[in-house]
Amino acid sequence: MLPADLFTSPEGFQKLKHLHVQNNAEFANVINGKVGFPNLTWLAVSELNGLRFLMTSSVARSLRQLKRLQISGCQIMEAIISIEESDEEIEENVFCQLQDLELKDLPNLTLFCSSRSSKPDKFTFDSVNRSSTICEIEESDSKGNQDIVIQLQPFLFDKKVEFPNLKKLFIEGLAKLTTIWNNQLSVESSKNLESIEIVSCEGLKSICPASVARGLQQLTRLIVRNSGVEEIISNKAKQKRESIEIDSCESLKHIFPASMVRDLQQLRRLEVKKCGVEEIIANEEGQQTTPKFVFSKVTYALFDGLPKLRSFYPGMNASSWPSLNYMGVFGCDKVQIFAEEYSNFQEQREATNLSNPINPSLFIIEKDSFPNLEYLALDGLEIWNGPLPVQLFSKLKHLAVAGSMSKSVIFLDSLLPDLEGNRHSSAVGMGAQLPNLRVLKLIRMYKLMHIGEEDNSQSARPNFPNLEFLFVNGCHGLRNLRSSAIPFNNLTSLHVSWCKGLKYLVTYSMAKSFIHLTKLEVGGCRRLVEIVGNNEDDDDSGNYEITFRRLKHLKLFRLPRLRGFCSRGNCSVKFPSLETLSISNRLKLKIFQTIGDETLQTTNEEEDTDVDAWEAETTAEDEKTRQAPI
Repeated sequence: MLPADLFTSPEGFQKLKHLHVQNNAEFANVINGKVGFPNLTWLAVSELNGLRFLMTSSVARSLRQLKRLQISGCQIMEAIISIEESDEEIEENVFCQLQDLELKDLPNLTLFCSSRSSKPDKFTFDSVNRSSTICEIEESDSKGNQDIVIQLQPFLFDKKVEFPNLKKLFIEGLAKLTTIWNNQLSVESSKNLESIEIVSCEGLKSICPASVARGLQQLTRLIVRNSGVEEIISNKAKQKRESIEIDSCESLKHIFPASMVRDLQQLRRLEVKKCGVEEIIANEEGQQTTPKFVFSKVTYALFDGLPKLRSFYPGMNASSWPSLNYMGVFGCDKVQIFAEEYSNFQEQREATNLSNPINPSLFIIEKDSFPNLEYLALDGLEIWNGPLPVQLFSKLKHLAVAGSMSKSVIFLDSLLPDLEGNRHSSAVGMGAQLPNLRVLKLIRMYKLMHIGEEDNSQSARPNFPNLEFLFVNGCHGLRNLRSSAIPFNNLTSLHVSWCKGLKYLVTYSMAKSFIHLTKLEVGGCRRLVEIVGNNEDDDDSGNYEITFRRLKHLKLFRLPRLRGFCSRGNCSVKFPSLETLSISNRLKLKIFQTIGDETLQTTNEEEDTDVDAWEAETTAEDEKTRQAPI
């Protein structure tokens, strides 16, 4: 059991470096002026619900070696430091060595430093207008009744305290906080700050005024989640920000002004999710020329859950992403097209005589805008307005397209070899290719009927000659996977699920081309009768054998109408390399009867689904389809 005078002994702990105090509602003071901790470098305080203040200003001055301060779960705490009456002007060197500050779940905290007065004025707290009101809070000290007055200013840090060596600032769950920094603070107060993370501060309106923003020369990481911010950081700052992550900020209308983009040359990651933004870059008064935004080092960009987003920038512009490797756009309902060529956009605007054409594209780009893009994932919008110039996506390796609103019926049926090519739609197989594409995912494309043209002639050139992974989910219009766009001889993994209209998967000639296939998964396709179906081009005479020489993993599930693996009575199927077989007992019997190999052993038994019970499960299956990951 700890002694009662542990933190009140005059001797203190002269050599103590780390102190963590938690879960005690009886503490009124953690450290008082009689205790000395001259070598304390790390102080953590959590769930001390009897504390309104952590320490007095005189104690704060004694902690000259403190480098890390963590405070969490103190429900009535209103300020970190209580300034004594005799010490109204606190010295600026308090916590001068502090590098890491974490404030979490402090619902009543509004100030870092409070002020004390023996004769307080009387004010009424107005929860609607916190930024201009003062709240009187009374507390008795050891000598008698004395009032403490907390001035609820619209900033957490005022001129009473600066942290010249602070590198990391984490703030979460400060419900009454409206602004973090006082606009009178000097640039020295933030000159070494490298990381700012703000989470669940619903009352927060602004993070950083211009006077402080100018000092954020070392800031590389900015994360804001679930907060009421209307502005991120002033445009008068030059930063080294490498990462910007904004999440659940409904009041935010834009991420940064146009004039600020040129100062983001170190930015590598941009992530905006679940916000009310209408554009990523805001227009500014006095903008005369058409801006070109260059994000020279951004490798990762994600825009997710932005229902009000209309465009990347309002009006004519061009953007360039020379280092971009991954781009994801999901849940941006007002955006219908991912990208459009600059000249096309200009022609459309002139033809309609509108500053913002109907159904604008998210990006207006030139032919060299995405020279290194390898991963592109889109949900609910078209890739391109018109025939797709493959030169724009020549290095694309991974393409995922989703969305029930897609107008594509024949997917990618209008590829063009380059931007200077013919603007009329050209059929797949006429020479245009995405030679580096390895992964193709098609999800919830309800109108999709064919993956490219149903042309398997020898003269047709595939659009994806090196495709290795094909994932098809929730494409109810598909009848089969016949396509001239894909040479199945390079495919190593094939997954097809919850496609209501699918009658058979591949033809006999296609199945013979699966020479590298190692994984096959098929399930949730209610009308699927067979895996390998008949085609008019296939010869029905003679005996046929299909050997999946490299197939190691086979999974078949929820296929109530499946009659067999192959419809031909004279066809046998072999799996010499099979390692895992996931299948129901009913399907196993049917499959074994048709493929002529009774030596196959089930490694994982799947749940079966009777044909009669299928209709009752349709709603649940459709929900699974809608939630399929991209």
